[in-house]
Parts: sequence; structure tokens; C-alpha cells
Amino acid sequence: MSAEIEVKLIIEAEALQKLLASPLITEKIVQGSEAVQHLATSYYDTAAYSLMKNGIAYRVRQNGDKFEATIKTEKEAHGAFSSRNEYNIDLADATPVLQGFEAVGFNRNLVKITGGEPLQKLFMVSVERKLCLLQITEATTLELAVDCGQITSPFSTEVCPINETELEIKSGTKEDLLAYVDKIAKLVPISGEERSKYERGMKLCGVNLK
Repeated sequence: MSAEIEVKLIIEAEALQKLLASPLITEKIVQGSEAVQHLATSYYDTAAYSLMKNGIAYRVRQNGDKFEATIKTEKEAHGAFSSRNEYNIDLADATPVLQGFEAVGFNRNLVKITGGEPLQKLFMVSVERKLCLLQITEATTLELAVDCGQITSPFSTEVCPINETELEIKSGTKEDLLAYVDKIAKLVPISGEERSKYERGMKLCGVNLK
């Protein structure tokens, strides 16, 4: 298990380019950490939303030829800032499984929670992710991820666009992260993205989590 602590920001294209070219980014990049990923992620639940009702989001992500299942449990959310527990297991393919999470510290029984109901695909998230590591202080390293893509669902004809910038703590403190965001806000206009991709996807399914 790992705790995911991050801030999601909305930064318009021109302002984002200004930020990425500024010393706030260029002088903080960890050498060799820059990468581009094409991620295809599917979120699952039962028809009765058993997982959602138990505070659980379940996804299967494909990154190249690698597959990973993830469970997230909501822990803390304040505006664009969020902190949650995350449990990951490797998969052989894109088929979701209910077993195996005990080995990574998840102590609840998914089979019991779902009551034997099969999982169904609720929505899909497809993004191009540009990322790098930033050493913002001696103690704190962040992952910067710029996501561009969309959310679609078999339950909706609508498409939800994704254009967001995430800063996630890989090591260090929340205080350093928030101080860094303050510096960004002084350089370019930003706004917080309070909705997770899960929340936006569930809205496409007709479920409002707020």
C-alpha cells in the first residue's frame, strides 16, 4: 500500500507552456526522469455499485504491455488537494480480479463486498501523460504529470475532456508541496481541479458523488 498525496491543477495551454519553460520547472527536473506514457484505464464496479458504496474505486490500467489493478480508498480531500490510500497489483492482462490485494495490505474482502456480483466496466480514461520528477527542496521530490485525453462511458454519449496538471509527492512533505503550488500561482493563473477522474467518470454513468 502507498498513500497518494497530490494536487490537481487546471492551467490554460499558454500559461502551462510558460510554467514548463520557467526555472520553477527547468531548474528542478531530476535528470533522466522525463517520460511520455499513453495510458488506457478502465474503472469497474458491480451493477449495484457495491464498491462505490464501500468507499472503493477499482481500476485496471494498461501502460504499454503492462497491466495493473488498483484500489483507491478515499482518505482526505480538500479542494484540489487529496490524499488517499492506494493498493496496486500486477495483472497478466486487462481482466479485473478480486483476489490478491491482501498481499499489498488491503484488509477487506472484495468478494464479500461485491456479494458475488460480476464486475462491469463503467467508464474508460485515455490520456497522454507527460511526466518528470521535480526536486523542489532537499527533502521533497514531486512527480509532475500533465494529462491530456478524455473519459468515455458505454452508459453515456457524452465525452469528458481531460486537461490537467498533477503534482504528487513521491517523498517529502505536504507543506513543501503546497508552498511550491503557491510559487506556481504567483507565476501563472491556476485553478484547482476538485473532481477526480473517478468522480467525473461516475457522473457520465449518471452517479453524482457530491
